[in-house]
Amino acid sequence: MDLILANGQIVTAHETYNADIGIEKGVIKQIGHDLGPAGRTVDCTGKILFPGGVDVHTHVEFELMGQETADDFHSSTVAAACGGITTICDYAFPEPGESLQDCLVKWNRRGEKSVIDYGLHPTIFQPGEHTLSQMRDCVADGYTSFKIFMVGFAEFDKYAAEYLRCMEEAGKLGAMVNIHCEDQCCISYMTQKLEEENNSNVRTFPDSRPRISEGLAARRALWMAHVADVPAYLCTSRARRGWMRSTTRAAAARPATARPGRSTSTSRASASTRRWTPSATSAGRRCARPTRWR
Repeated sequence: MDLILANGQIVTAHETYNADIGIEKGVIKQIGHDLGPAGRTVDCTGKILFPGGVDVHTHVEFELMGQETADDFHSSTVAAACGGITTICDYAFPEPGESLQDCLVKWNRRGEKSVIDYGLHPTIFQPGEHTLSQMRDCVADGYTSFKIFMVGFAEFDKYAAEYLRCMEEAGKLGAMVNIHCEDQCCISYMTQKLEEENNSNVRTFPDSRPRISEGLAARRALWMAHVADVPAYLCTSRARRGWMRSTTRAAAARPATARPGRSTSTSRASASTRRWTPSATSAGRRCARPTRWR
C-alpha cells in the first residue's frame, strides 16, 4: 500500500465503524484492520473518514448574458477539494448555433485544469429534430443528463412543445433532465411593476422572482416530466416550497390535486435570505446562486 489511514471512524451511506483504509495509486484498495506495511501511515484516531462529496450543480467557468465567472476549473475545484468535494458536475452551455458535441469538447478542454473528478450536463437551448440526434450521441458518449431552463433567455414558453419532445427523448435514452424552474410570465410581470414604481434595483431583485414563480414552474415541470416519462431533477432553490405553496392555493379552488412522481428538488440557499441591506458588504449582495462573477 502507498498509504494507510489508520484507526479512523469510517462513515458510509449505511453504517459507521472504526477501521483502516488502504490506498494504492490514489485508489482505495482495502478497508479493514492490520492492513500491513505502507509507504506512509496516518493515524486518524478521533477523526471521521467519509467519502468525498459530489456537487451535481456547478457553474465554474462560463459566460452568461455578458457576465463571466471569476473562477475557472482550476480555482473552483481547488476550493471544492478544500471543502471535501471530490467530484463536480458542471453545466455546459452551447453558444448559439453550436452543437452539444462541440460544446462538450470545449468544456472538456476547460476541464483539463480540474484537480478533482468532474462530469458535465449538456444544456439544451435549441430544441428541435437536430437536438434529438445530438442527445442520442451525448448519451452514447456517456453524458446521461440534460439541463433545461424555463426562463426567457432559453425561450422555453415559445418552444415548450419542442422542449417536451427533448424531455421525452431523454426518457427513452435512459437519461435525466435537470430543470431550472421559474415562470417567465410571473417574472416579467413583477419586473415591469417594479420598473413602473422606479424600484428596480439589486435590493428588490428577489421581489421580481417571488417564490410562487418557482412553484408555478415546478408544477408545470413535474407534469411535463410525467407526460414525457422522464426522471426530473428540479435544480432551483425554492422549487419545493414554492410548489407546495402553489399546490395549497390551487387546492382551495379545486377539490383534488395530483402529484406526479419521479422528481427530486435540490436544497440550496434561498436568494431571499441573502437580500441586500445598506450595511451589507459587496460580497453579500447576492441575488442568485453564489457564482463568483468578474
